[in-house]
Amino acid sequence: MQRADGSEPPWIIPIHASHYLVSKGGATVAVFAPPSIRGKADTPFLTLYRKSGTKIEFGYGLLYDNLLKTPDAYHPLSWGQLLEVRGDDEFSIRSVRGELFKFSMKDEN
Repeated sequence: MQRADGSEPPWIIPIHASHYLVSKGGATVAVFAPPSIRGKADTPFLTLYRKSGTKIEFGYGLLYDNLLKTPDAYHPLSWGQLLEVRGDDEFSIRSVRGELFKFSMKDEN
């Protein structure tokens, strides 16, 4: 993939994402699942993509304990809403059950 000026982008994520945040340093992208989907306990609602090529996935089992009882079954799911984005590359979400979860997308050193 090339930019209009012919240069290569510093890196790309391997999916199309419509809900995402980019860290201040630009080396981490937090990609959120669509607002509602059908999925399983291990279906990611949030994935952190790092410039180094690593990715960290957070599955719906973190938000819905009962999904872990039937890990292979599909369910209608919603992760909640983005509540706050702080200047230090930390953000929080409020789950559909009202719980607060905090995440960091600070770039790797």
